[in-house]
Amino acid sequence: MREEWYRTKAKREIVDNQKDFAKNKDYVQNESVQPKEPDMTLQYYDSHAVDFVQGTKNADMSELYRLFEQHIKPGSRILDLGCGSGRDSKYFLDKGYQVVSVDGSASLCRLASEYIGRPVLCMLFEEIEYKQEFDAVWACASLLHAGRGELPVLLR
Repeated sequence: MREEWYRTKAKREIVDNQKDFAKNKDYVQNESVQPKEPDMTLQYYDSHAVDFVQGTKNADMSELYRLFEQHIKPGSRILDLGCGSGRDSKYFLDKGYQVVSVDGSASLCRLASEYIGRPVLCMLFEEIEYKQEFDAVWACASLLHAGRGELPVLLR
């Protein structure tokens, strides 16, 4: 629900904030990737990253984790697509899973990287080129940022 609020607010609010990938180079891989056109959602997350992390990092996700883990084996390789604060990546890493964390917001990537203690890839959904490399994809409240017409292409 909170992420939906952020998404709605991002659509209403024009944020005058450009990504400064140079500042994030120690934490963010693929820092040269930038949206083709201004993306209000990414601009919002970049300028409100600290508040977003504080508002989501301690959410109780135990029931969702339990349901997800029923379908994967110990040590499975997980793509955390739209990792945001890094909350879920940290959980899965702490449980012994192999996790690749990805987010489109450079600011969230930097904060998530600091939180989980490892690099977070900064890229948009459509820039991901992995093929059959993961046992599971965790996309908790991130695909809602994709347009309905984009979903079939993204999910292939």
